[in-house]
Amino acid sequence: MSKYKVSKNFKMNISFEELISFNKICKIDTQSTHHFETFSGILIYVSHPNDEEKFTIELGVDEDGIMYEGDYGCEDKFEEIPIEEGLKILSKYREIMVGKQDLECLLSCNKIDNNIVKITIK
Repeated sequence: MSKYKVSKNFKMNISFEELISFNKICKIDTQSTHHFETFSGILIYVSHPNDEEKFTIELGVDEDGIMYEGDYGCEDKFEEIPIEEGLKILSKYREIMVGKQDLECLLSCNKIDNNIVKITIK
């Protein structure tokens, strides 16, 4: 069983555990805007064991956990980091995004949702 929260929406032809065990490093995009199912902002790119091309698998996070986003490949400018660090970053990012939604709900429930709360990560 994975020590990372994997989304029930993780659908690939390989298990999350197999995919991660194949990869020692990943590439990270901290300004990603191309998303269908995951939170925009951070993606990591990993390699599929059956594909010669490297870093073609996009992993992001949704409310549920880490999920497969697509096979788009990444740009050379993205930084390489150890896979464990990439997964930790995705997991922490998920916590922040879920917390943001909780905060928005609290503001709305108390009828103060017209106020803007800016949170910047640098």
